[in-house]
Amino acid sequence: MLRFAAHFVWYKQVYKMHYIELQDDGTFLGVFPLNEEIESTSFYDGILIPLLTETKPEQAILFETWKDLTAKISEGSSVSIYRLTGLDATAAKLGTDDGRGNCHIERL
Repeated sequence: MLRFAAHFVWYKQVYKMHYIELQDDGTFLGVFPLNEEIESTSFYDGILIPLLTETKPEQAILFETWKDLTAKISEGSSVSIYRLTGLDATAAKLGTDDGRGNCHIERL
């Protein structure tokens, strides 16, 4: 079991203090609230976004594509987790930033 937590997780919408859970093979299990410290959970600064493994990560740089890209994911999908940095999470939540500035995307 793999768990990736962050201050913000984007999965169809922005979730504050949540984690993404995957099986060891990268199969998506869901996004859950991070209410307490959970063993074997990696915590990251920035925004985490799960993408289907066949999705090109550069597509996720643009904020307006996030909802559509994550809407395709359901339990059992094969995903990769990306961390976006350099993007103000509040701006992303409110939809006021298109993410083209100094955003950086890193595959975890």
